[in-house]
Amino acid sequence: MKKNIIFAFVIVFIFMPIFQVSADSGNPHYDKFLELKRQAEEANAAGEYDKAYELSLQAEEELRLAEEYRDLQIGRSSAKWLLKSAQERITYIENTKLNETNQEAYNNAKENYEKAEEAYDEGEYEKSEEYSQQVLDELEGIKLAGTDNGTTDPTNMGSQYTGTEGVKPKYYVVRLVLELRECLWNIAAYDFIYGDGYKWGILYEANKHKLLDPNNPDLIVPGMIIEIPELEGEKREGTYDPDKN
Repeated sequence: MKKNIIFAFVIVFIFMPIFQVSADSGNPHYDKFLELKRQAEEANAAGEYDKAYELSLQAEEELRLAEEYRDLQIGRSSAKWLLKSAQERITYIENTKLNETNQEAYNNAKENYEKAEEAYDEGEYEKSEEYSQQVLDELEGIKLAGTDNGTTDPTNMGSQYTGTEGVKPKYYVVRLVLELRECLWNIAAYDFIYGDGYKWGILYEANKHKLLDPNNPDLIVPGMIIEIPELEGEKREGTYDPDKN
């Protein structure tokens, strides 16, 4: 009876994090966890308490590995998205006549992009994100030849939002906000979006085809462009620019 109680304790407190990874697909450690959990429950029901206890501990380890695997995949997806954003920004500038005064910034950006690619290939996703972000920072607001006449840089859509009274932005670019992680709930709660976190589902339905995993609304990454559907009585245009009122 004592071992049965111990096993029940292990089942409750070890298997509680199951909900954190249950949505994962293609996670080999999570599959092993489910199988070990099943075996442990069968052993417990058959009165094989020592076996059930050992299986539950093995399941705990697989669950830990499953969470590490999930975090790694999320990091990889985020790094891949930032790397793509950096590459698109560089490609645009390469196809546009660059002012001589910006050549140094461009050269630095190219160097950091190569480092971001190398770090990504080596599985150092956090480092890759840092280099990709440096690329975007180097090239942010870079002045290109021919843009003085109002030409719009499509990779810097924030300049399109004029802040006209009564008009709200139609697009929002997900940012890397360390203080408060960006998610659809927090974005929907911004006063220039809907001012109501409960309206996150509207953003999800309009943008789930863009998500890395359409079934996971929590997985949004910096650089992703979120379209904001108009509610009744609203008028939206352009993209939100945090540097403008």
